[in-house]
Amino acid sequence: MALPLRLRLLPNVEVEEELKPTLFNLPAKENINLWKREAKEKREETPKQRFDELYPDRPEVEDKLQKRVNEEYTRLQRAETAGEKDPWIRTREIPKEGSSAYGPVQLTKGLAELTLKAGYFKDNPEVEKWIKNKFIPHGFRLLKHGKMEGKIPDYDSRFDYGGAGDFNEQDKRMYERANKIILCKELEKNPDLDIPKYWRGKEPEESYRERYNAPLLRLLQEAYYPSIRWIYVHKIRFTCSL
Repeated sequence: MALPLRLRLLPNVEVEEELKPTLFNLPAKENINLWKREAKEKREETPKQRFDELYPDRPEVEDKLQKRVNEEYTRLQRAETAGEKDPWIRTREIPKEGSSAYGPVQLTKGLAELTLKAGYFKDNPEVEKWIKNKFIPHGFRLLKHGKMEGKIPDYDSRFDYGGAGDFNEQDKRMYERANKIILCKELEKNPDLDIPKYWRGKEPEESYRERYNAPLLRLLQEAYYPSIRWIYVHKIRFTCSL
């Protein structure tokens, strides 16, 4: 089988037998179609596939929004319950109008209801169901038992101010997911949102902001990933459906 003229004109060119029918001896139309297919397959390779290929032992890179959400959650937890031995606690503050704030970031029943109504959890039915069937009813129990010792027959100190509530390990995981979805949705709408003010529903006290703004340990991705520029150009979008 003779080589095409373009290869015969080149000195010392050797082509492996199995490559000849694929690259050189197909009719022009089929050759063009082959190149198109190969180009399409290359384009369809996802950033994650490419990253896993280059760095199989590295953890998946977080999108900037996801990283921000994780940091904000950590900051809120520190601002809200850093002084508690166990962060799974109902607020110790007893405002005149009552409060259902509970857990590491002191999420309230009211905020859960507002975000549920706004459709924040529609992309995650599991979390949406948990908010409806667990967190909101739990908030009602907190309000029912607050400062009611000796006043109601079924009083339970777990639901009073400073009480531990009744979350199991699964509830605690769902709690974190739900709060991060709320933060993600809000930051998608307004990246410059004043998180402490939004979370508290008013201007927080100075000590709260001090705890919130204390420096966080940062992951030095530039030192860990040898191709940080490529990673950020081909980042995988975070969709707020934790």
